[in-house]
Amino acid sequence: MLKVILTILTVFLFQIGYSQNKFVGQKAPAIYGISEKGDTIASVSYESHKAVLLNFTATFCGPCWSTYNPMNDLQKKYEDELQIIVIHLDSNKSKWYKLAEKYNVKSDLVSIWSSEITKKIFDEYQVDGFPFFYLINKEGIVCEKWFGNNEKKLRRKVEKEMKNTLNVRYK
Repeated sequence: MLKVILTILTVFLFQIGYSQNKFVGQKAPAIYGISEKGDTIASVSYESHKAVLLNFTATFCGPCWSTYNPMNDLQKKYEDELQIIVIHLDSNKSKWYKLAEKYNVKSDLVSIWSSEITKKIFDEYQVDGFPFFYLINKEGIVCEKWFGNNEKKLRRKVEKEMKNTLNVRYK
């Protein structure tokens, strides 16, 4: 009985580890959408000159709100080397703006809101919680993938990529 339990536990832990690393080291699935300003967004258009940070979020996600200001800071710091794209599960912009005002969040980030498009993107990237991040290097390869709103982790992973892949010097 103990062998059966250990075998099941081993398989379960392997699957968790595998799913956490799916896509890491592989070409990122392309993302296409329409930004809030009506511009066409294609993640592949940044290849060869910018890294891309994808942030999967939802208006109802409490922990997601603490990610916007750090992402704004990173986008400003690395504007020539990094493109942050926020992909919203829902399309309730008016509710988002009300909550943004309440939480003192200002976002100048590129956002994709269209629910038909975002559902396909969420499925393709197998997002199963919020906030969820993918960091894609300038060659279009996923170099990091993580879940959660840890600001230090967000900054550390982005700055590591800026330093290692893009050879950006810290200001």
